[in-house]
Amino acid sequence: MWAPGAAGRMRPPEPGAGRPEQPRSSLMTDRLIAGLHGHFCVFQNKAKSIQDQLEATQMPLDTGVAEAMLEEYSLAMAGEFRRSRDVLRKAQWGTSRASQEADHDALSICLAVW
Repeated sequence: MWAPGAAGRMRPPEPGAGRPEQPRSSLMTDRLIAGLHGHFCVFQNKAKSIQDQLEATQMPLDTGVAEAMLEEYSLAMAGEFRRSRDVLRKAQWGTSRASQEADHDALSICLAVW
């Protein structure tokens, strides 16, 4: 869920926030969602800043800037997926199988949407 901050900037949600109808998610899932949302907000804030600058100057966008932003965003998202995958691979055997399956499902859904 988007959460407006100062000057219309987006900020990441609190872990587990905005999902009261769902069962309690694990810390890994909360961290994944918060991390992905955080990177999305950073990307959106940069895009909005560039859009405002372009509107003010009436200058065309340098495609290199757009490519660099997309690459930075993609690398950040890939890093979040990699960290979550590694956490799942090293999962504690003391956790419930259902919890591990829910974390795996959350990661799979995020990857599919991405």
